[in-house]
Amino acid sequence: MTTARTALVAALTMTLAAAGVLADVRPARSVPPACRQATDPEATSILVVGDSVAQGSSGDWTWRYRLWKHLTGSGARVDLVGPRDDLFDRQADRFGSQAYADPVFDRDHAARWGMAFAEQDHPIGDLVTPCRPDVVVEALGINDLVWQDSSPQTVVEEARTLVADARAADPTVDVVLSALPQTWFAGVSEYNAVLPALAAELSSDESRVVAADTGTGFVENVDTYDVAHLSATGEVKLAAGVADALGALGVGTPYPRPLPVVPNGPSRPAVLSAVAGDGRVRLAWTLPPGAESVVVWLRDATAGEPWTRLPYAVPWPTTTWTATGLTNYHEYRFRLQAAKGTAVSETFSNTVPSRPRKPAPGPVSLTLTSGRHRLVARWTASRRATAYVVSWKRRGAEGGEHRRRTSSRYLRIDHLRSGGSYRVRVMPLNVRTVGPTATKYGRPR
Repeated sequence: MTTARTALVAALTMTLAAAGVLADVRPARSVPPACRQATDPEATSILVVGDSVAQGSSGDWTWRYRLWKHLTGSGARVDLVGPRDDLFDRQADRFGSQAYADPVFDRDHAARWGMAFAEQDHPIGDLVTPCRPDVVVEALGINDLVWQDSSPQTVVEEARTLVADARAADPTVDVVLSALPQTWFAGVSEYNAVLPALAAELSSDESRVVAADTGTGFVENVDTYDVAHLSATGEVKLAAGVADALGALGVGTPYPRPLPVVPNGPSRPAVLSAVAGDGRVRLAWTLPPGAESVVVWLRDATAGEPWTRLPYAVPWPTTTWTATGLTNYHEYRFRLQAAKGTAVSETFSNTVPSRPRKPAPGPVSLTLTSGRHRLVARWTASRRATAYVVSWKRRGAEGGEHRRRTSSRYLRIDHLRSGGSYRVRVMPLNVRTVGPTATKYGRPR
């Protein structure tokens, strides 16, 4: 291995580890595993053995889902088997999530976030014996090349050993060796190039071995949401390659081309709320499963402006953001797109309207003093008030209230009926915002 390649792999390993992409989250091994076996004796049982790309994380559909939907949709009788059925929760950093984008499929598998050929949870024989698969779909290797710093030749030999160990448990088991989609990592293309010849060498009439073309056509940050893990379009591409390989074994049919167009990003929208303030609006939201950030959109509806996208995403765990510098009393509208890494959902959240405004004036304390045919109203100053509206009306009198606007904190109300009961109210205001009204009753002499 050259010094340049060693430095590159080391740098990438540090980046991935810091991002939690290839972190060693290995649980304690349990031997032998409890396996969910095939329930249909006529079905072809398939055991998927892989790493985080095969397991998936919260909010994912997973390529296992895409494969199962294709196989069953084409009339194949298949049963996925394995000791697990979960996803990895990246935010909580734990296993056991069932937050699939669509959980209605056969979720059994033997994949685990961070697993490698060199560090399998269970020897393949300990899986084949209780799970009794007809086909093992192997999807390991990226963690060996990047995290373990293994050479492509070493990983090829690991794949060879896996086939031999699976056959030791069941001499008739078929095996699919999957190419790695992350061809932008050093060593991946070299490893992928050897797999077809390795499969041809190992295949026999009793135990067939085929290579899945799952290492071509993947675009980083399009078919992945980070440097390693698949977006929805990547899931489809990988499932198609595995389906083609299974078709060569007589299981199902090849995946139809052209591949279906599927949207990337979280399948569910964020839920948005807003609270207006003085020249600002504070947004708060709830993320859907798997989402790790949001993209904020806003527009000034009063001014007729178009939607504007914030130039950066707001990452989890932050779930609030405040828009500032807004024009008071204009109606603004806000919406969000949830995102998982570079995969931004095409589905928007609910659109929330909000009008920033000056804070409402504070309350006043009102007193009335009686005089001859008059009442004198006095009140305390209201914080943030620029004016006051004073209104009065005699109890039982017809017609509306009398009103007067003033910036003073004193008003003499003349020409009142002696002995009559009058209701006097003072309402503080500023620009377009009113404060709480103070009310008193008084009788002029």
